[in-house]
Amino acid sequence: DEARMVRYHAPSGSIDPTELGRTASHFYLSVETIEAFSGLWHERASEADILYTLCSASEFSQMKVREEEMEEMEELLQACPLTVKASLAEKEGKASVLTQAYISGTALKSAALVSDCSFIAQSASRIARGLFAIALSKSWISYAQKVLKLSKMLERRTWWSRCPLRQIGGVPAEIYDKLEAKRYTSAARMEALKEMGVREIGQLVSHQRLAAQLKAEASALPALSIDVSAQPITRTVLRVVLTLTAAFE
Repeated sequence: DEARMVRYHAPSGSIDPTELGRTASHFYLSVETIEAFSGLWHERASEADILYTLCSASEFSQMKVREEEMEEMEELLQACPLTVKASLAEKEGKASVLTQAYISGTALKSAALVSDCSFIAQSASRIARGLFAIALSKSWISYAQKVLKLSKMLERRTWWSRCPLRQIGGVPAEIYDKLEAKRYTSAARMEALKEMGVREIGQLVSHQRLAAQLKAEASALPALSIDVSAQPITRTVLRVVLTLTAAFE
């Protein structure tokens, strides 16, 4: 009841689940996790704040901080795109660094860190999805958008700011690096890439042999063409017809 997951009605002795409780049950979030979250989440949270909230889940409470890992953890910290809101001596800090290393696909040296990262891989996406559902129930649109991005990054193991073609991965990573260096990361830039000729793409990445493959990957990215038509029926009724067409191969 204190975690607002159920409501206890003393006169009748009945216990009724709240929407928060039902969401936590659906995503297997413990009472301890919800209690930890309740002191951290707020509508104006940044991506780094949301990652810290996620890493405060009780699922990561058994994660141990080992002295022999600190040198490698410091190296991983330097490569983290998001600010780590806790010390590496705390499990939240360690979980935050390893979560970002997992998204980046960083190769880990320590066997213990590989094991910890594997545990994060099994739990983090589920917890993020739970946070997303809770944010929707609170009508926190900005928060929901940010946590959904984090969830998708965990599922796809790629950063939102990186070239979406990395998810296909048909060409060497350095080719995607060149596209990112020239800011080919947004949907609009991917559309521009689709419209380019093979020779032009080859010049863009300085690699003519892989240009046709890149163009094929850009054409395979899921996209929708949206057509809207509106027709007044009466003074108060408007009929809207929305046509969605697949715009990818």
